[in-house]
Amino acid sequence: VWDEDRLRAEGKPLTDPGYYPACYQLAATTFKGAMRSIIMGRVLLETFRFGHYDHATAMLADYAATAQAPPAWLALLRRDLEAHKDLAIGTPAPPLPLRTDEGDSLRLAVYRGRLVYVMFWDSRLPLSQREMPYLKEVVKQFAGKPIVFVSAAFDEGATKKLPAGTAAAPSVEPAVVPAKARPKVRQSYDIEALPSFVLIAEDGTVLDPKPKRLSSRALLDDLKSAFGKAAAYKAVRLPRP
Repeated sequence: VWDEDRLRAEGKPLTDPGYYPACYQLAATTFKGAMRSIIMGRVLLETFRFGHYDHATAMLADYAATAQAPPAWLALLRRDLEAHKDLAIGTPAPPLPLRTDEGDSLRLAVYRGRLVYVMFWDSRLPLSQREMPYLKEVVKQFAGKPIVFVSAAFDEGATKKLPAGTAAAPSVEPAVVPAKARPKVRQSYDIEALPSFVLIAEDGTVLDPKPKRLSSRALLDDLKSAFGKAAAYKAVRLPRP
């Protein structure tokens, strides 16, 4: 895009927590007139979809105060922010009712202070079966680290089909999504097909609504860079109206 090479040179790649605020500020200082409003608005649309929710709301407030954009543009941007606020980076993870093999209730709040990589799966589905053999290797790479891998199954008895020894690993939480809760969980976590994944930060907010799957080699690097990233997002300096 128009700003990507310049931002990379300034140490702000796409994966940097400050990427979209930097894009916004660059657009504000590079363009003038109607083009300035258009490009800044485009940056906002990208931020709503892929950036941090707090950044998006602060940037939109600044845009409304300074960009001199037509009221119809502002209305469109506000609707788009509202449409993308659920499961956005930085928003609290939606409720996830879980049940252990012993029948006990389980809530995400018990994992505060650790990253949580949730795997929604169904042991009866071939695509889920193909992913699970990779779980053991991924867990091994993060032994002793503040991260938990939650196996949130959509079928009963799935914990018995986890890779040998995995269910007993300290960083793996085998669990089942109760049948009555499954439609709501599918909706709130935007699950179109299984398996599906989500990464939750140490503070309980969404860190990546669509992280790479277990079989992806790039997942290991993404998880390594995820520790403390929620705090890094919050440390970004934002424009103020």
